[in-house]
Amino acid sequence: MKKLLFHRIIHSIKSPAVFLTFDDGPHPEYTPEILEILDSYNIKATFFLVGEKVKKHQTLVRDIADAGHCIGNHGYSHTSMLFKPTGFMDSEIEKTDACIADTIGSKPQLFRPPYGRFGPRLLIRLHQKQKLLVLWNLSSRDYKKSITAHEIEKRLYRAQKGQIVLLHDGHSNTLSLVRII
Repeated sequence: MKKLLFHRIIHSIKSPAVFLTFDDGPHPEYTPEILEILDSYNIKATFFLVGEKVKKHQTLVRDIADAGHCIGNHGYSHTSMLFKPTGFMDSEIEKTDACIADTIGSKPQLFRPPYGRFGPRLLIRLHQKQKLLVLWNLSSRDYKKSITAHEIEKRLYRAQKGQIVLLHDGHSNTLSLVRII
Protein backbone atom coordinates (compact mmCIF):
# COMPACT_ATOMS: atom_id res chain seq x y z
CA MET A 1 0.00 0.00 0.00
CA LYS A 2 2.74 2.48 0.98
CA LYS A 3 4.82 1.66 -2.07
CA LEU A 4 1.80 2.17 -4.31
CA LEU A 5 1.19 5.64 -2.81
CA PHE A 6 4.80 6.70 -3.49
CA HIS A 7 4.44 5.52 -7.10
CA ARG A 8 1.33 7.68 -7.56
CA ILE A 9 3.12 10.71 -6.13
CA ILE A 10 6.17 10.28 -8.38
CA HIS A 11 3.94 10.04 -11.41
CA SER A 12 2.06 13.17 -10.41
CA ILE A 13 5.22 15.26 -9.97
CA LYS A 14 7.44 13.66 -12.59
CA SER A 15 7.62 16.85 -14.62
CA PRO A 16 11.28 17.75 -15.12
CA ALA A 17 10.39 21.27 -14.03
CA VAL A 18 9.52 20.18 -10.47
CA PHE A 19 12.54 19.97 -8.21
CA LEU A 20 12.65 17.43 -5.38
CA THR A 21 14.83 18.32 -2.41
CA PHE A 22 15.63 16.29 0.67
CA ASP A 23 16.86 17.98 3.86
CA ASP A 24 18.53 16.77 7.06
CA GLY A 25 20.45 13.74 5.76
CA PRO A 26 22.18 11.56 5.13
CA HIS A 27 20.33 8.97 7.17
CA PRO A 28 21.64 5.38 7.30
CA GLU A 29 18.19 3.79 7.22
CA TYR A 30 16.31 6.04 4.81
CA THR A 31 18.84 7.45 2.34
CA PRO A 32 19.68 4.14 0.59
CA GLU A 33 16.02 3.37 -0.05
CA ILE A 34 15.28 6.90 -1.24
CA LEU A 35 18.23 6.65 -3.65
CA GLU A 36 17.03 3.29 -4.91
CA ILE A 37 13.53 4.55 -5.58
CA LEU A 38 14.69 7.75 -7.27
CA ASP A 39 17.02 5.66 -9.44
CA SER A 40 14.19 3.32 -10.43
CA TYR A 41 12.38 6.34 -11.91
CA ASN A 42 15.54 8.00 -13.25
CA ILE A 43 14.80 11.05 -11.08
CA LYS A 44 17.52 13.36 -9.82
CA ALA A 45 17.07 15.35 -6.63
CA THR A 46 19.02 17.73 -4.43
CA PHE A 47 20.08 16.58 -0.98
CA PHE A 48 20.81 19.33 1.56
CA LEU A 49 23.12 17.60 4.00
CA VAL A 50 23.96 18.29 7.64
CA GLY A 51 27.71 18.39 8.27
CA GLU A 52 27.64 16.29 11.45
CA LYS A 53 25.81 13.56 9.54
CA VAL A 54 28.13 13.84 6.54
CA LYS A 55 31.06 13.17 8.86
CA LYS A 56 29.37 10.01 10.22
CA HIS A 57 28.01 8.66 6.92
CA GLN A 58 30.56 9.44 4.23
CA THR A 59 29.71 6.36 2.19
CA LEU A 60 26.11 7.54 1.87
CA VAL A 61 27.28 10.98 0.73
CA ARG A 62 29.41 9.32 -1.96
CA ASP A 63 26.40 7.19 -2.95
CA ILE A 64 24.28 10.34 -3.37
CA ALA A 65 26.95 12.01 -5.50
CA ASP A 66 27.72 8.86 -7.52
CA ALA A 67 24.01 8.53 -8.37
CA GLY A 68 24.17 11.98 -9.97
CA HIS A 69 22.18 13.89 -7.38
CA CYS A 70 23.10 17.42 -6.37
CA ILE A 71 24.45 17.99 -2.86
CA GLY A 72 23.84 21.17 -0.93
CA ASN A 73 24.98 22.50 2.45
CA HIS A 74 22.41 22.50 5.28
CA GLY A 75 24.66 23.68 8.11
CA TYR A 76 26.88 21.63 10.37
CA SER A 77 24.66 21.18 13.41
CA HIS A 78 21.23 21.95 11.92
CA THR A 79 20.86 24.99 14.16
CA SER A 80 18.74 27.96 13.09
CA MET A 81 20.93 30.77 11.79
CA LEU A 82 18.43 33.51 12.50
CA PHE A 83 19.94 36.12 14.86
CA LYS A 84 23.21 34.19 15.10
CA PRO A 85 26.61 35.93 15.01
CA THR A 86 28.50 35.99 11.72
CA GLY A 87 31.23 33.76 13.17
CA PHE A 88 28.68 31.06 13.99
CA MET A 89 27.22 31.18 10.48
CA ASP A 90 30.67 31.04 8.90
CA SER A 91 31.61 28.04 11.04
CA GLU A 92 28.42 26.15 10.19
CA ILE A 93 28.88 26.72 6.47
CA GLU A 94 32.65 26.16 6.30
CA LYS A 95 32.70 23.02 8.45
CA THR A 96 29.99 21.45 6.32
CA ASP A 97 31.71 22.50 3.09
CA ALA A 98 34.92 20.90 4.37
CA CYS A 99 33.17 17.63 5.31
CA ILE A 100 31.48 17.40 1.93
CA ALA A 101 34.65 18.33 0.01
CA ASP A 102 36.67 15.75 1.97
CA THR A 103 34.07 13.14 1.02
CA ILE A 104 33.29 13.87 -2.65
CA GLY A 105 36.10 16.21 -3.70
CA SER A 106 34.14 19.43 -4.17
CA LYS A 107 32.30 22.01 -2.10
CA PRO A 108 28.60 22.52 -2.66
CA GLN A 109 27.43 25.75 -4.23
CA LEU A 110 23.91 25.52 -2.83
CA PHE A 111 22.91 26.37 0.72
CA ARG A 112 19.63 25.92 2.54
CA PRO A 113 19.43 27.32 6.07
CA PRO A 114 18.05 24.97 8.71
CA TYR A 115 14.29 25.49 9.13
CA GLY A 116 14.48 28.01 6.28
CA ARG A 117 15.30 30.72 8.82
CA PHE A 118 17.76 33.44 7.91
CA GLY A 119 18.37 37.15 8.08
CA PRO A 120 20.26 39.76 6.06
CA ARG A 121 23.65 38.84 7.59
CA LEU A 122 23.38 35.31 6.26
CA LEU A 123 22.48 36.62 2.80
CA ILE A 124 25.59 38.82 2.85
CA ARG A 125 27.79 35.90 4.00
CA LEU A 126 26.40 33.60 1.30
CA HIS A 127 27.01 36.25 -1.35
CA GLN A 128 30.60 36.67 -0.13
CA LYS A 129 31.09 32.90 -0.22
CA GLN A 130 29.52 32.71 -3.70
CA LYS A 131 26.78 30.38 -2.51
CA LEU A 132 23.24 30.27 -3.79
CA LEU A 133 20.44 30.31 -1.20
CA VAL A 134 17.80 27.72 -2.08
CA LEU A 135 14.49 27.62 -0.26
CA TRP A 136 11.25 25.90 -1.36
CA ASN A 137 7.76 26.83 -2.39
CA LEU A 138 5.96 23.58 -1.62
CA SER A 139 6.52 21.83 1.68
CA SER A 140 5.43 18.24 2.09
CA ARG A 141 5.27 18.80 5.87
CA ASP A 142 6.61 15.28 6.18
CA TYR A 143 8.45 16.30 9.35
CA LYS A 144 5.17 16.52 11.29
CA LYS A 145 4.57 13.40 13.32
CA SER A 146 0.80 13.77 13.09
CA ILE A 147 0.64 14.02 9.28
CA THR A 148 -0.36 10.97 7.28
CA ALA A 149 1.12 9.79 4.01
CA HIS A 150 -2.23 10.52 2.37
CA GLU A 151 -2.15 14.14 3.58
CA ILE A 152 1.38 14.55 2.25
CA GLU A 153 0.34 13.00 -1.04
CA LYS A 154 -2.50 15.52 -1.38
CA ARG A 155 -0.05 18.39 -0.78
CA LEU A 156 2.39 17.08 -3.38
CA TYR A 157 -0.30 16.58 -6.01
CA ARG A 158 -0.46 20.38 -6.14
CA ALA A 159 3.12 20.60 -7.40
CA GLN A 160 3.42 22.72 -10.51
CA LYS A 161 6.22 23.39 -12.96
CA GLY A 162 9.04 25.37 -11.43
CA GLN A 163 8.24 24.51 -7.84
CA ILE A 164 10.84 23.30 -5.38
CA VAL A 165 9.42 20.55 -3.20
CA LEU A 166 10.71 20.16 0.36
CA LEU A 167 11.04 16.62 1.69
CA HIS A 168 13.19 15.28 4.51
CA ASP A 169 15.72 12.48 4.54
CA GLY A 170 15.33 10.82 7.89
CA HIS A 171 11.62 10.88 8.58
CA SER A 172 9.52 7.75 8.25
CA ASN A 173 6.73 9.82 6.66
CA THR A 174 9.06 10.72 3.79
CA LEU A 175 10.11 7.14 3.26
CA SER A 176 6.48 6.05 3.24
CA LEU A 177 5.88 8.56 0.47
CA VAL A 178 8.94 7.63 -1.51
CA ARG A 179 7.98 3.97 -1.33
CA ILE A 180 4.58 4.92 -2.70
CA ILE A 181 5.88 6.99 -5.60
